[in-house]
Amino acid sequence: MEATQENYEELVEAILAGKLDDQLAPNSELAQEFAIRKRLDSLFALLRESSECEDATENEGHPTQIDRFVIRRQLGEGAFGRVYLADDPQLNRKVAVKVARAHRFSSRQAADRFLEEARFNARLNHPGIVSVYDAGRDGKHVYIVLEYVPGHTLEELLDRRPLRPAKAAELVAKIADALDYAHEQKCYHRDLKPGNILLDEQGQPHIADFGLALSGEDRKAGTKQIVGTPAYMSPEQVRGTTKRQNGRTDIWSLGVILYQMLTGKQPFWDGEVVSTFKNIQKRAPVRPREIKTGIPLRLDRICLKALSKKQSERFATASEMAKQLRSVAKTGSKRAGARSTTAVTAEEDESWLDKFKSWFWSSETPVQRKRRPIKRTAKKKSPRK
Repeated sequence: MEATQENYEELVEAILAGKLDDQLAPNSELAQEFAIRKRLDSLFALLRESSECEDATENEGHPTQIDRFVIRRQLGEGAFGRVYLADDPQLNRKVAVKVARAHRFSSRQAADRFLEEARFNARLNHPGIVSVYDAGRDGKHVYIVLEYVPGHTLEELLDRRPLRPAKAAELVAKIADALDYAHEQKCYHRDLKPGNILLDEQGQPHIADFGLALSGEDRKAGTKQIVGTPAYMSPEQVRGTTKRQNGRTDIWSLGVILYQMLTGKQPFWDGEVVSTFKNIQKRAPVRPREIKTGIPLRLDRICLKALSKKQSERFATASEMAKQLRSVAKTGSKRAGARSTTAVTAEEDESWLDKFKSWFWSSETPVQRKRRPIKRTAKKKSPRK
């Protein structure tokens, strides 16, 4: 099958269905002419990650020390690699060390490129973003040293219980604040999802894993890549058009997260990558209010605005989205407070009500008095004169 700009989507579907050899389309001259090769290569890599992940897990052991960092235990694991809790004896603090899988980099140059990106992200300094402390290579291990945030992920929280609309709006507004800061630094996450949002012991969110972050320079270069987690990818990510990916790409992903927090469902994922990609590009999501009652109309509209297919119809900035979310959260908190006050008043009134009932049934009411039989007494006759 020849690769052309017109049949790119058809090629993608064939690849996802396993009907196209991964060496055929990328080597086509037309594919190179239209810069499709890189897009197809990245798609193949995306599909291989899940299948290779299990094999790599079995073959790779756990290190006891990486550079000066003493490994204590594993915190998590993903397609990219493993995250460990470690001690930094030099600075006497706990850190999180993310170690890339051996198969992630095809060459030393690719690993060097990854380390450069990690150092680029290290300049981000915001309380809502997990800090990058260090990055390097220790023998066969390529690693990043991150701030350790004790707590759990947003994904784990959503697995346990749903969130009230006002709480969801407040939480997403804080995430949007951190995103807005990153966007001001010309850094775009491109893999925002509940698993990459850490909640500390006070419930404050911290955005982690800027491993797929796109810098302003990369965006200008216009490389063609399909990267991200399919359920949270924007239409421009599905198309692999890097030049079109910007802050509004992350706003889309944040809209998917908000939708999931409100309804317990992902708006486009249906279990298969190819059909999910079609849904992202062509299908309008079901309104959150149609799935779950009690969602404010304004919050419903904010969520759908973030999920607009056209970038120009989404929020211009993450701060604009945060402002509207806080307005909804504030209104929801006031209503919840009013309901709480009413409940307290009712409890206080309960004792008064009991007293009234007791008096009512123990005392003679006007109705009871009216129904009471009247005792007639004979009148004394006055003596005649």
